[in-house]
Amino acid sequence: MALGDSGPLQLGIPRLSSVADVFSASTGWRLPPPRSDTVERIYGELLQLIPPSPSGPNDSFYWSDTFSFTAMPRFSTSKAWKQNRLVSPVVSWHKDRQIAWGLDVSHVCVLCDEHVETLDYLFFRCRYSSALWPSILRSSFTPTALAHYLT
Repeated sequence: MALGDSGPLQLGIPRLSSVADVFSASTGWRLPPPRSDTVERIYGELLQLIPPSPSGPNDSFYWSDTFSFTAMPRFSTSKAWKQNRLVSPVVSWHKDRQIAWGLDVSHVCVLCDEHVETLDYLFFRCRYSSALWPSILRSSFTPTALAHYLT
């Protein structure tokens, strides 16, 4: 997205506008003056499009993979999520890494406030996380799911 969530504001077009609100067959596009170079480029692209016509074909929609505009046979939630989510860089957050970098963080486990926090301690040795693992495993590994992993 060239303008992100602030696009309607930067374009000077109300968020819930339709094409009919900014285009008329008799007068053409009714757009406010561009407020930035990016908006001016968007207008340039928009003016090259063939405008919709009431006498033209009905609109249709289809699911496509990224920007290939090739229709997909079915909708994929996974592909839609991967395509639309904001990807953040992987951050190493655990304390032993932060301490190694020289950051001024507490060495003590955030859960129990008793021992030095390492990944091993946080996930497997801390009394709080140790108490959680049995219920997590019971809910995650039903007999059917467990059979899947064993065969």
